[in-house]
Amino acid sequence: MTDGSRQTYLKTIRALGMDGARVRNVDIAAALGYSRPSVTNAVRKLAAEGLVSVTKNTIVLTESGAAEADGLMEKSAAIEALLLRMGAPAAVAAENAGLLAGVITDELYEAVKNLRKT
Repeated sequence: MTDGSRQTYLKTIRALGMDGARVRNVDIAAALGYSRPSVTNAVRKLAAEGLVSVTKNTIVLTESGAAEADGLMEKSAAIEALLLRMGAPAAVAAENAGLLAGVITDELYEAVKNLRKT
């Protein structure tokens, strides 16, 4: 599993599980447009990495999985806000922020956060 794929799954599981909603493989597959077998395989890998736990067909982020997902979502929000300030259309800013959040360095992320404050 690539880092980008892992990040996509973690953010999706976090978003689907907001407000205590039950997250199942079928929900992730529908949200991402992936096949259920592909999702099942990815969830097994995430579980092996200690990022999710699976009980009775319910997928829950572990503490470390939730921390990683929250960090990615925070980065994505900061980047999206910066892109909007630069004049990017909302849909373009949202899509690209998600992509960039997984690849920027911590140093660049700190610069983005500092720029947002000005």
